[in-house]
Order: sequence, then structure tokens, then C-alpha cells
Amino acid sequence: MASFWSPERDSLLEVHHLHALTSQRDRARTLTLGAIQRGDTGELRIGVTSSMATGFLANVLGLFTARFPSIVLTFEEASSQANAASVLDSRLDVAFVLGTPQLPNHQTRRLWDEEVYFVIPATHKFAGRSQITWRDVRVGFETHADRAKRRSMSMAAAA
Repeated sequence: MASFWSPERDSLLEVHHLHALTSQRDRARTLTLGAIQRGDTGELRIGVTSSMATGFLANVLGLFTARFPSIVLTFEEASSQANAASVLDSRLDVAFVLGTPQLPNHQTRRLWDEEVYFVIPATHKFAGRSQITWRDVRVGFETHADRAKRRSMSMAAAA
């Protein structure tokens, strides 16, 4: 079979090829938009505190990634207050925070309770207590910096 080249035929093939590419692009765009709308693909911006970045939350997010591999997780590590503010101004999609914040036009759900253990010497004044509050911790304990400052003041007074 003979083939004849002409500028018109070449232009017609270019138009046909361009139409095929445009159709493929439109189909890919439709599939991508559908996947995004269904939540099958995209990006999820997550706020966490450093104390939550491991353990239970890491396991949950690992399971999420396994189930939705086309969703890219990006993390912002900040305080609970900063992460809540970032959700309010749409810089984050979701945040895992400590406490129970009351955010206008947003929902807060308790996901889990974690027991926090307080380890002290058996001779400490709090050792016999059945409960210790955060205020007790703040007021009842010197930090390393407090002790160093007290020692330095004692040494200066003795000199």
C-alpha cells in the first residue's frame, strides 16, 4: 500500500494526536479529581506535639499510610495551642492536641487516654500520695537550673 505525504495530512495527524493527548489529559484529570474528592489521594497536613510523635499515634498514622498510600502526610510539630491555631486558620487540616480545646466551628474528639506515671524516690515527700496534680509537680520540685542557682548563691554568700 502506498502512502502519500502532504502538508494537509500532516496537519490532520497533528490535530488528531493533539486531540488524543487532550482527551487523555482530561480523563486523567477527571480520575484525579474523583480520587481527591473520594479522599483516595492528596495531602493531609497534620499538627502534632513532640510528646505525641511516637507510640500510639505513630502506629495509627502508619496504618493510615498503609491503607491510603496515595495520601501524602505532612507534619507540623508545635505546641497544642499553636497547632489548634493552625487548624483555625487552615494551615493544618487536623491536629492532635493535649487537653480539650474549644474551637469555634470545629469539632474535638477524644481519641485515647494515656496514663502518665510519675517516678520519684521512695523517700520523697509525695511518695505516699495516691494522687499528684500538675500543680504539685510545678510547686513541689526544683529543676536542675533551680538547684544550680541555689548552689551558686550559697557559694557566693559563703565567699
